[in-house]
This record gives sequence, C-alpha cells and structure tokens, in this order.
Amino acid sequence: MRSSLAALLIITGPAEATAAWSVEASLGQGLLLSPKPVGAAQATSIGVAVGYRLLEPVEAQLVLLPQVDALDAGAFELELRAALKIGPPRFPGYGRMVAGFTRLVGGPRRLAVGGGVGWQVRVSGVSWFVEVVVLPRAGSGKGGVAKMQWIAEGRAGGAFHF
Repeated sequence: MRSSLAALLIITGPAEATAAWSVEASLGQGLLLSPKPVGAAQATSIGVAVGYRLLEPVEAQLVLLPQVDALDAGAFELELRAALKIGPPRFPGYGRMVAGFTRLVGGPRRLAVGGGVGWQVRVSGVSWFVEVVVLPRAGSGKGGVAKMQWIAEGRAGGAFHF
C-alpha cells in the first residue's frame, strides 16, 4: 500500500505555485469524423496562443487560429478559442478542454465545445507537443442547410514559458 502511494506521489507530485506566462505556436490539420466521407481533409490552421499557469498542472489559454481550407478554393477563416490544459506534473500527457467561436470572418459565428489529449516533452527550454482535439462544426449541407460535422484536429507545436 505504501509503495503504491509513493509511486502515485512521484508521478503526480504536489501542485507547485508557479505563476508563468506562455506563448505557443502550432500547426494543425483537421479530418472529418462524421458525417461521410469520414477522413476527408478539413482546414489547415496555424495556432498562436497566450497562456497563464497558476498551478503546475493547470494552464488557461487564449488561442487565435487563422485557417485555410484547401478543399474550398483556399477559403480563409478565423477561429478564437479559450482552452484549459490540465496535466499532472512530471508526466508528459495532458488533457485539454476547448470552447471557441468558429467562422469569425465568413459567418455565421458558431460556438464549438470539445476536448482533446496530448503529449509533450521539454527540450532546451521549449515544450514540444502533439495533440488531437475533437470539435463540432456547422458545415453546409444540401440546399445550404447547416449540418453538424465532427472534426478531429491533429496539432503539433512548441511553447515558451517565462
């Protein structure tokens, strides 16, 4: 019992009061999960985020995502997201809760709420990460009627903490 408790404390560790700002940049590619055609490429985006960490495992972020949809003649769109990133200290995995507004340029604006998981490693003062986030989108269906789509977005990038 004591060895299990000791292992748990080593993995999670105590939460440290480490207030810190972060700046993050990433590249993402979306894939359609539903409806068909499953796996169809969606918009490619470059994410720029500013974050603030109050405790070691919790970081709040504001993310700006300019997007280009290659399937829609290079249509440009913009998305704004608020994210909460939670991961235990000394463990490279984390979870991310996301709420954001989509279609800020072309409209109509929609609220998208989702979440994801990721993996990060710190090298030379930079936190490098890969993650997958799943979010709903209102796509256009037949006759211009809005149709709900589920998008899986793979992202990779780096973050500086100061």
